[in-house]
Amino acid sequence: MGIQLTDAGFGQPPIEILIGFDFAGKIHTGVINELTDGLFAVQTELGWMIMGKTLGKPEQESYGSALTSLLIHPSDVTNLWSLESIGITNPVETQSKEEMKCAVEKHFKETIFVNEEERYSVSLSEELPTNFEVAEKRLVSTTYKLRNVEKFIDYDKSFESWKEDGIITECSMEG
Repeated sequence: MGIQLTDAGFGQPPIEILIGFDFAGKIHTGVINELTDGLFAVQTELGWMIMGKTLGKPEQESYGSALTSLLIHPSDVTNLWSLESIGITNPVETQSKEEMKCAVEKHFKETIFVNEEERYSVSLSEELPTNFEVAEKRLVSTTYKLRNVEKFIDYDKSFESWKEDGIITECSMEG
């Protein structure tokens, strides 16, 4: 496979990033390669993760061990806050046009009915999640950072100018 560890670490290094199982599945890409001696390379949105049982001293054999490192790709810190890494993806990017066409056709066939006016009616798809809480936390955090570096007023002026020019509009909370 040609994977070269760039940060194998020595001894017992401190944990640099800890990801719980509730979130780990969301960043896995599905690519898993079996290495030697029971180790596996698992590709994630943050880079490659090496996991498996290590051959060590008998008293250490019962410990699970994971060596995580950003491998192959240069460390791109922006992956830590990208929308894709928190599960928000554009369906057009993740599904082919043919898959989308099949899904739309299936939904159409499953939800078509004749209403009381004897007209064909098709229900709309499920309401999409808003991710409002995530966006609100990001807004509060970014606003705080901008105020600390005295850039908030500059950004506010830009947004007001865009609003006056009709480039952006204010949205309602109801959607």
